[in-house]
Amino acid sequence: MDPTHDFWSVVILLGVVQGFFLAINCFSISRRGQPAHTLLGWLLVSVCLTVVEVLLCYSDTIASVPYLIGFSEPFNFVFPPLFYFYTVALARPNFRWKASFNWAFLPALLHAIYLIPFVAQSNTWLLQTVEIAYRRATQTDAVFRDLWWASSYKPFYQVFKYLLASYQIGYLLLTLRLISQLKQKDEATKISLEWVRQLCLSFLLVIVVYAVLTFYYQSDVGDVYIATCVSLVFFTMSFRLISQSKILARQAMNDGTATLPRVKYEKTALDEQTSIQTLNRLLNYMEREKPYRQNNLTLSVLASQLATAPHHLSQVINQYCSQNFFDFINAYRVQEIQSKLVVPQYSHIKIEEIAYESGFNSKSAFNAAFKKMTQQTPSQYRKTGVRG
Repeated sequence: MDPTHDFWSVVILLGVVQGFFLAINCFSISRRGQPAHTLLGWLLVSVCLTVVEVLLCYSDTIASVPYLIGFSEPFNFVFPPLFYFYTVALARPNFRWKASFNWAFLPALLHAIYLIPFVAQSNTWLLQTVEIAYRRATQTDAVFRDLWWASSYKPFYQVFKYLLASYQIGYLLLTLRLISQLKQKDEATKISLEWVRQLCLSFLLVIVVYAVLTFYYQSDVGDVYIATCVSLVFFTMSFRLISQSKILARQAMNDGTATLPRVKYEKTALDEQTSIQTLNRLLNYMEREKPYRQNNLTLSVLASQLATAPHHLSQVINQYCSQNFFDFINAYRVQEIQSKLVVPQYSHIKIEEIAYESGFNSKSAFNAAFKKMTQQTPSQYRKTGVRG
C-alpha cells in the first residue's frame, strides 16, 4: 500500500486541520473554567479523530501505522452526548459537570472493550480489512485469530452502522428538544441557541449523508464523502464564527475574554487595542470580583475600580456588549438570580432576598429587569426554570 493523495484527501486534511484549530481556540478561551467551550473543544477533537482515521485509510497512509486501524470507532459514541451537554451548558446558567454525566459515555467505553480482539489481530490482517473495506485488491491472505468474542464481529458489523446512526439521531433529537423548550423561556440565550440550532442542522446533514452512503455502498467506500462533509462543516463553523460577531460577543460575555467586532467609534480617542484591554479587564473583573452585587454601583465607581475613564468604559460597554451600563450590570445580576432560583438550597429563601443579595435595591427594578431579560416573572422562572 503506497500513500496516494487526491482532491478528496486534500479537502479532508484541510478540514481536519481546521477542526483541530477550532478545538485549540475553544480550549484557550475556556481556561477560566467555562464548561461550554471545553465541551465544544472535546466535541471537535472527537469528530476530528474519526475523520483522521478515514483520511489515513483512504490515502493508504495507514500502512505506516496499522496499529491505528479502528482506534477512532469509540469516538462515534462520544461526540453525540458531548454535543448535547454543550447545548445544555450554553442554555443553563452556571452549568457544572456532574459525575453522573459520565454515564453518557458508557457506550463508548463498552465499544472500546468490544474492539480489543480486533486490535489484537496482526498488522497484516488489519491492513487486509482496510483493503477489503475500500474494495481494493489485496495481495495478502492473513490469518484471523479467533480471540475471545472476535467471532461475533461479522454479524455485529452488519447492523453496527445502523445502530450508530440511530444513537446519533437520538441525541440530536434530544438537543433539538432542549432548544425548542428554552427558546421561549430565556431570551438571553437566543444568540447561543441559534448558533447551536445551526450546528444541529449541519450534523443532521452529516448523519443523513452517513445513512444514505452506508446503505448505498455497504462498505467503507463512502466514508471519504462523509469525512468531506464533516470538513465542510468545520469550514462553515469557522466562517460563521468570524462573520457573526454576535456569536463571539455572546461567548466573550460568558467567558470573561473577548474577540471584538469591528470598531464603530472610529473617531474617538479610544483606540481598538485599548478597547480590547479595557473590555477584557472589565469581563474578568465582573466574573472574579462580582461588583454587580453592590446595590449602589455606578458607572463612575466601576470605572475607578478598573482605573479607566467613565466615558471610555461606557463606550466599551455600548460598542462591544450592545448594552447600556445598567442593562450590562443587571444582566449579571439576573444571571446569578437565575442560577439560585433553580437549586434546592435556595428554595426556602424569598425571591426578594435573593434579588437584594445579587445587587438590586428595589423590588420593582428587579422584577422589570428580570422580565425584560428572561420573558418570565421570577416566580414563573422558579417554578419552570431548568434545573441543573
